[in-house]
Amino acid sequence: MNRQLERQLRRLRLDPSVPPTAEQWSAFLERMDSAYSDRDRERYLSERSTRLASAELAEATARAERKSAELRTVIDALVEGVFLIDADGVVRSTNPSARRILGRDTTDEPAAAAFAGLDAGLVADLLGSIEHGNEFAVDHALLVYDDETRHLDLWARPIPAHRITVVAMNDITETVEAEATRIGLERRIGQQHRLESIGRLAGSVAHDFNNVLAGILTCVELLEDDVDGESLEDVGEIRRSARRGADLTRRLLAFSRHETDEPGLTDVNLVVTDLATLLHRMLAEHALLSIDLAEVRCEVLIDPIDLEQIVMNLVVNSRDAVTPPGAITITTRRRRLDEDAARDLLVSEGDYVVLEVVDDGVGMDAETAARAVEPFFTTKATGEGNGLGLATVHGLLTSCGGSVSIESELGTGTVVRLHLPAAFASDAEAAA
Repeated sequence: MNRQLERQLRRLRLDPSVPPTAEQWSAFLERMDSAYSDRDRERYLSERSTRLASAELAEATARAERKSAELRTVIDALVEGVFLIDADGVVRSTNPSARRILGRDTTDEPAAAAFAGLDAGLVADLLGSIEHGNEFAVDHALLVYDDETRHLDLWARPIPAHRITVVAMNDITETVEAEATRIGLERRIGQQHRLESIGRLAGSVAHDFNNVLAGILTCVELLEDDVDGESLEDVGEIRRSARRGADLTRRLLAFSRHETDEPGLTDVNLVVTDLATLLHRMLAEHALLSIDLAEVRCEVLIDPIDLEQIVMNLVVNSRDAVTPPGAITITTRRRRLDEDAARDLLVSEGDYVVLEVVDDGVGMDAETAARAVEPFFTTKATGEGNGLGLATVHGLLTSCGGSVSIESELGTGTVVRLHLPAAFASDAEAAA
């Protein structure tokens, strides 16, 4: 009889050396069955608990992985660039927008290197906030990389429980550029409205002024038949003065839009050549005039008298700006404007004749240059200018689909650049 059986018999208070009775044996078997049943039940319950705990752990793990994947999907879909930075200041994770904004994947880089394109002082403040677990935010930060400048809104928020900091960047470059374009367009529209207002005002007196000039010119014609010698020269000066008054009236009418001329095919080079003698005489010893004309066709659709007026106005302005003996240069050339260049000049894409008048005069600051084409705006002393020269040029260029741009700096001189749509004989015939 084995020891386990002996122990069970002793628990029943039976002598192992004496064979048990039937009743004793029955009781013994019942006790043995009960003992083994309890042990199996305990083993089963233990195994069941283990299986349930394992299933719950697996389900919790799967649920956490799903949430992590969902969160990663959301972060990757954000238009903001997101950087996760650990307590050591190292970038641990980025989303596609972050890689697009910085132009590369900065994972595992020190934050100082990752954000090297930002202002050094801003980066120092950002890293200080990360180190001390503080929030950080800045608007309109500039990011420069590969000679490209981006405008960003940037903020950082620490998550102490995970010892990381979330840094987010919102690229607002397109918004900033669109706002700048809108402001520029509003400024130009406002300037155009001012020009239109001045034009209406000018038109209200232009016809009366023409009547006065008509009377003067009629008297001049009568005097020319009755005088000779020096008196005839004086009458000729009166005629020339009256003609200049007529030119002023023509400017006023150009603004008021009461007078429209059919554009003709005009050779820019020929107009400049015809004016050369007069321009040299007008400048005299005040400035040296140089003329450099293109060897290609420079024909445009514009009234030749208008073009003469444009050239005269520009040269007169340059003469008044230079200190004797100054230098003035007139050049012509052809240029093809692509879509971007045409947009900058507010004209249509295509071929243009470029007429430039360059001087080495006193120049203008940016604010003065921006206002130079406004009617009646002048930097000259009272009585020395009427402020209609460049305004007239602007009006005439705009009416024929061209543009005028001014480049100037104080002390270095001024470049007035005109773009006139190039034309050919077929264009003139179509316009006739």
